[in-house]
Amino acid sequence: MFGNKKRNLELVYILTSCLLTSFGFLILLGSQEKHLDLSIVVAIAIFFFVFGGLSFLLRRCSPEADPFILPLISLLCGLGLIMIYRLNPSQASFQYLWVLLGGGVLGIILIFMRDPRILVNYKYVFALLAAIFIFSTVFLGTEIHGAKLWLRFGRLSFQPAELGKIFLVIFLASYLAEKAPLLASPGQGGLGLRLPSARHMGPLLVMWGLSMALLVFQKDLGSSLLFFAIFLVMLYLATSQLSFVLAGLALFSLGSYICYLIFPHVRDRVMIWIDPWTVSAHKGYQIAQSLIAIASGGVSGS
Repeated sequence: MFGNKKRNLELVYILTSCLLTSFGFLILLGSQEKHLDLSIVVAIAIFFFVFGGLSFLLRRCSPEADPFILPLISLLCGLGLIMIYRLNPSQASFQYLWVLLGGGVLGIILIFMRDPRILVNYKYVFALLAAIFIFSTVFLGTEIHGAKLWLRFGRLSFQPAELGKIFLVIFLASYLAEKAPLLASPGQGGLGLRLPSARHMGPLLVMWGLSMALLVFQKDLGSSLLFFAIFLVMLYLATSQLSFVLAGLALFSLGSYICYLIFPHVRDRVMIWIDPWTVSAHKGYQIAQSLIAIASGGVSGS
């Protein structure tokens, strides 16, 4: 059972992540001159239980899975728990529940879906789901700080685009797994670029264009660029065509400039990034405070 090198390596990384999370909580308590309380003990116990259990399930259900993804998730999750507890300890309990829920969902998927390749048969269903989740906030969402990202149900709120990202990645992976040889085959193009035929690129570009357009309507340019990066990286991994990267970088630059011209809040963010001190009391507060912190304690905080 413990002869799998990948899973053993994963377990070592997860234990390291759990120890770093525990150490982070202790440092936080020390800086705030607080004593170790039950909520911290429960948080650390949940963390060990969830990610230790998921590592065990991967060992049993998917022994050849990548050994780095789950430890990275655990590390990011641990940092998130520490940051939320620092800002508002009463809200941290909700995050613990989300960790449990997310771990439970992943565990169920690992148990009942041993072969993820079956998702290829439903790639267009996932494309439709991605469009629905991303599109939903255009008409039903709440605009906050210039971006229309949230759906609210009473006191609860969430960003449906986060689920849309998962569905979009599944669609892209499924489509590229099936069409990679055709996409990589040389076709007609201009400016020295060898692009596959529109017949093979069409559905992929339509789905990407729809997602990008909807996100632009939401004024969430950060997620728009993230979706584009996901699309471009996965396309390059599937085809090894440098022309896709070059064309993508050109589109990225053009899209960024157009967004800068169209959306006032994007221009504001650029100007704040260039000179946060003129608006350090409100819009540039976070950047200004981070610069002060680095100037005072250095990158290491010493």
